[in-house]
Amino acid sequence: MSKDLGKVLAKKMGVNPEKQLAGFLKGLLQGRAQTAEEIARAALFLCSDQSSAITGQSINVDGGVAFY
Repeated sequence: MSKDLGKVLAKKMGVNPEKQLAGFLKGLLQGRAQTAEEIARAALFLCSDQSSAITGQSINVDGGVAFY
């Protein structure tokens, strides 16, 4: 999904997809995109008993992009 969205954004911005991706990654506090495994671990945590006291929250697994 990110690659397809990146191509669309690059076209709208008038830059090549590599430049658009580099700019996006530069804006992340971690400096890299998150893996499917990292996102899955967060989802599994929310499905586990360890998260039984969590209600109505938004968990951002985004490398810090929501910080901005």
